This record gives sequence, structure tokens and C-alpha cells, in this order.
Amino acid sequence: ALGHMGLALFNVYTHRTEENYRWAPINEFGERTHHYPLVQRINRQVGQVGPTLAGLHSLGVVHGSGQAGAAEDYEPRLMGKRPDQPLIVGEFEGTDGQAAIIVVNCDLRRSTYASLTFKPEFRSMRIVSRRTGRVGREDVLEATGRGPQGNIWLSPGDGALLLLERNAGQ
Repeated sequence: ALGHMGLALFNVYTHRTEENYRWAPINEFGERTHHYPLVQRINRQVGQVGPTLAGLHSLGVVHGSGQAGAAEDYEPRLMGKRPDQPLIVGEFEGTDGQAAIIVVNCDLRRSTYASLTFKPEFRSMRIVSRRTGRVGREDVLEATGRGPQGNIWLSPGDGALLLLERNAGQ
């Protein structure tokens, strides 16, 4: 919702409807659908990274190649270029200046080794664990002619929260 602050988890059951909402994790008869374990996993992961996410605000969304409806008018503020893969990248920043992204593999059938190119001001990234919420070790970005680059394996439909570290003095 516009102006809303905080996190909202999935509502798993809409019980007063005449419609057959096929994507619901619980159907109109109160039975779990094949989407239930997916929503359960996402809710558990968001619960772990939630404290980190709560301190961030959205800057915008970058759509990788092949994404229908990609908003080309958004100029990435953290990413050096749009991904050449079927990824969606949400860009975030904290009140303390902490830069972060959420990267999601839009391919629901294949894993991907996501290659992410950032603005020159960034030197490293840290993955926030979806199991524990702890911030992982620092991965130094590789210097390339296009800008600093980081890589991460993502399962089909998977996503990750990455905290970005700036070069000293930036």
C-alpha cells in the first residue's frame, strides 16, 4: 500500500468468496493446495530477513532481460546495468545509507548463476541468511570493465537479500 511501512506476510485463506482463486494456498474448502508449502517457506524466510528489511526503503525495481512489462524508465541507482538474465532486482537503502538489493530468479524451472554488475562505488556484498537472518561473510566484487560484479546461485523462483558495501570514503 502506498505509504505503508513494515512487512506483510501472505494471507493464506480467503474464506468468503464465491470465486475459485486457483493460486490460493488454501482452497475454498479449507484444504491446502500445492502452493501452501511455497507460501509457508516464503513466510518463514521473510520472517528471518524481516528485521534487516524493516530498516530499508525501496528505491525502485530493475527488470532483467526477457521480463514482460519491464519498466525501462527507471534508472537503476545501485546496479551498473540491467541484468542480461531473467531476474528482478529490488533496490533498497537504509536511513544510515546502507545499500541493499533483493534479487529474484524469475525462471521457475531452472537455476541460474546470477551475474550482477554494480555502480563503481561498491566493493563487496554480503548475503543475509534466509534461515537465520544473520549477515554472511563479505564477498569482494570482481573488477570488470563494466563495473564491479558479484555472482550468486539462485534456485528456480529463488531470491536473496544482499547488503552492499561501498568503497572507503563513498
